[in-house]
Amino acid sequence: MNDAMKMDQLKAYCRAHQIKLSDDQPIVWAYTDTSHWEYATLEQATPAALRHKLLIFSAENISVISLTVRGELTPFMMTLLATDIEDIQFKRRLWRSQLVLTAKGVHYRFNVPNWLLRAPWQQRSLALLQANQFYRPDL
Repeated sequence: MNDAMKMDQLKAYCRAHQIKLSDDQPIVWAYTDTSHWEYATLEQATPAALRHKLLIFSAENISVISLTVRGELTPFMMTLLATDIEDIQFKRRLWRSQLVLTAKGVHYRFNVPNWLLRAPWQQRSLALLQANQFYRPDL
């Protein structure tokens, strides 16, 4: 993973795309199965560019940024507003957890490694999200 693992490049990307990003904000790298929802939401991109994701969590929304296979940031992104999110399920496993978001009746499934060698913020972000109940006190 190249650009997505470097905080300075990620901050520049977020500034360019009007995404609020602070130093203590949880960021999670995840991947999806390309046979799912990507074709409907980001139909112009190739499936290979859509498999890897970077999720930026805040109390207001979740920004989902698509990455290339090499980990470069792409212009393909979407924002899930907190008011649109109906359910969040997090199943923690030994090596890889699963995050399922439900927004407006659509299920978004993400496979989340519990730790990444080149991204020391991954484990801290997952612990922070679990402690804050993914910003959803009703969960």
